[in-house]
Amino acid sequence: MPNTASLIRRPGWRGSRPFAGLPSSPLAYVLLALAITAAGWNFAASDAAHREQARQRELISRSDRLLSTMKDLETGMRGYALTGKLEYLEPYADALNRIGDDVAYLDNLKRISVDSAAMALAPVRKLIDDEKAFSDRVVTARRDRGFDAAATLVATGEGKRLMDAIRVATAAADQRADEALAAIDRQDRLRYVILSAFSLLCAILAVALLARLALVRRRESQRSSGLFEGVLANAPVGLGFLDGDLKIRHMNRALATMSERGFGADLGAPIWTLLPSLEPQLAPLLEAARDHGLVSADVPVSVPSESAPGGTRHFRMSFYPLRQDGGPAAVGVGIVVADVTTAAQSEAQVRAGEALLRTVLDTLPVGVLIAEAHTGQITGHNARAETILGHAVQPAQPGEGPARWIGFSGAPMRDTDGKLVGAVVVVTDIDARKRSEHVL
Repeated sequence: MPNTASLIRRPGWRGSRPFAGLPSSPLAYVLLALAITAAGWNFAASDAAHREQARQRELISRSDRLLSTMKDLETGMRGYALTGKLEYLEPYADALNRIGDDVAYLDNLKRISVDSAAMALAPVRKLIDDEKAFSDRVVTARRDRGFDAAATLVATGEGKRLMDAIRVATAAADQRADEALAAIDRQDRLRYVILSAFSLLCAILAVALLARLALVRRRESQRSSGLFEGVLANAPVGLGFLDGDLKIRHMNRALATMSERGFGADLGAPIWTLLPSLEPQLAPLLEAARDHGLVSADVPVSVPSESAPGGTRHFRMSFYPLRQDGGPAAVGVGIVVADVTTAAQSEAQVRAGEALLRTVLDTLPVGVLIAEAHTGQITGHNARAETILGHAVQPAQPGEGPARWIGFSGAPMRDTDGKLVGAVVVVTDIDARKRSEHVL
């Protein structure tokens, strides 16, 4: 059934209505937004921290590899200086090839980073160049001038000084990178705890606010529903709903009473179940409401009823389409029924009284005119008045028609408050009497 029909599914009706509502609270939505923002910030900050940790670990790895390369360079240089054998130049040459990549990393690190670990590695760039130049002089001296020349250069201690400086710089860079890793890890853990707790707290508060709002709305809905149920269940007119097959699905107390006293239909059956003669009258109107959305108002329906005065009960029925969620297609028909038996009988009595009065007036041997108080306009007359006047009761100009003697006598008409509202004028034909008197 559509949502419209579900409105009558209540206690006091033959049905019930499910509660439906969407809680809305600006504060709750703000808290939810804060929770989502905190969670997103936590994720982004953690990702940035992980990238920084990866960079620091790469710096440590590069620093250690650089120191290892420089050791290979020094070892190859010293071995060749002592023995003069060319095989000692192989690790020396290999170290020279690897140094190019390490130098490129140091140059790039100097451009993109200014942290303490990178600053500790900054002097290594010049130390590498100096160590390469010194090693090249030793190798050249051993090859060209022999052992003594190479030993003299080594004995100066310049190579040891350069390597010690490289070891100190790489060790300092590793230490500072380790400290940075530890600090990043502490900050990341602290931030994760704080932001996670804040996000969770905001989410819990938002859910609590929405739950409280939903509870308040449910209570308000229940209170208003009770009033709504009372109004509909005790309405003096019958209210009902038909499904797509034009069968009654819901009816209020008044409609159920009318059904028992009149057409006798019940839930799950068409209105005309016990009175098939109603189908030709009502079926087209109900189908028009269902299929075309047409509204039919105040349709007179009369049914036989032993409990009604005169044996006939009179109803006024209205039909309107029921649409689901405001859709264009109707899925049922709503009906409004009023029992107008008493009013119909009163109207019949009034009409009978008016007919009797008209009969009495038309059988009187005198004419009767009824006029308004303010305008003097004739509002009613009998047939005898026109016969006596010799023309229709309407405005006439002096001199029109034959001359006749007519007698007039009148009396005022007053309402229940004594206010003058009109006059009754009796018209008699005295023409024959007056003419006889004139002859005599």
